[in-house]
Amino acid sequence: MEIKFREGMSNPLFFSKVSGNASYPDQVLFGEYWGNLGKESVRVYSRELSDSSPWNILTEFAAGQITHIHNILADINEQRLLILTGDSDKESGVWEIKPNDVAPKKIVAGKQIYRSCIGYVEDNYLYYATDTPQEENFFARLCLTTLEIEKLLSLEGPVIYGSRIKNKLLFSTSVEPDTELSGFRYLLSRRVGRGLKSKDCVVYSYDGINVHEINRFKKDFLPMGLFQFGCVSFYTSENMNYVYGYGMSLNYIDGKTYKFNF
Repeated sequence: MEIKFREGMSNPLFFSKVSGNASYPDQVLFGEYWGNLGKESVRVYSRELSDSSPWNILTEFAAGQITHIHNILADINEQRLLILTGDSDKESGVWEIKPNDVAPKKIVAGKQIYRSCIGYVEDNYLYYATDTPQEENFFARLCLTTLEIEKLLSLEGPVIYGSRIKNKLLFSTSVEPDTELSGFRYLLSRRVGRGLKSKDCVVYSYDGINVHEINRFKKDFLPMGLFQFGCVSFYTSENMNYVYGYGMSLNYIDGKTYKFNF
């Protein structure tokens, strides 16, 4: 066993591979992702791309700062890593870590518009999709110098999963329950959150100019909290010519894997 996750955590939301960054060795990273009701400190772990390399703590958020880490992105131009966090307003944000930093530094935080799981950095812009069941969601870009946000497209729901391939970003919305419900009502309800426009999982692609809807799938009849959010997760192939998509809790494609060719 390479590493043991903390109690209550089963898997990171994403593993991130960083290569070609002069300030960091080629490595794999993940941020801790679990319910964290006690608002404990949250760590980023890294491991160099070597069979004998151990997992090490790269940085750590102090207790009370965030609930968990959604993803870690490379910003090659600035020789830094960007960390996407959630989930409440004050915890939702984008943070940076550089080689000599002891702790992550906040770039933006404090609103659901900063709550994201997927994205990429290009030309001093962070392109990302928001991930909130509570408010309207957008595909947006954040200028990392002025910190201004441009909303490029309104989305039908929150986005958890996505994958970058060649010059495109592929991502899907998730059909999620209303977070204003609690306990068994949350688990058993089929009422979606206020930030969702429908019970469809929509697959989008962004080609650097436009966002395109490329598929749409209907959520099955099972309650989202007890079973699974309706969504498509993505897995990039090594040759970067296609992406695998896996359907969850969706009519006709639940538990099935599809190939998206590019």
